[in-house]
Amino acid sequence: MPNTLINVSNRLPVTVEEGRVIRSSGGLVAALEGLPEGQYETKWIGWPGAAFPEEGQRQEIARKLAEEHGCVPVFLSQEEATAFYEGFFQFQHLAIAALPAQLSALRTCLVATLPKRKPDLR
Repeated sequence: MPNTLINVSNRLPVTVEEGRVIRSSGGLVAALEGLPEGQYETKWIGWPGAAFPEEGQRQEIARKLAEEHGCVPVFLSQEEATAFYEGFFQFQHLAIAALPAQLSALRTCLVATLPKRKPDLR
């Protein structure tokens, strides 16, 4: 019996587009393709890449993704997806990009304020 690896991500390893399911590209998707076959069963939870306003369409997509791709879609409205990708997602990446400068400033502050220790030459 294979181990189950559950991935909760902002995107699924597939994108649903015009009624088709297309394999997504990305670092995590590519990395997990290298797992030994049969040793792991992967389950993905995430956004399918588009808004689907009709409940019947969402149900059919959810069924197909679960059966054929081991995915559980989290459906977002167009407004939610836009707010995430143009709001929080952008902020998160800007904050991560600024992290090296913040860490450097913290180090400078610590070096300046910590008492200097003389080496023990005994």
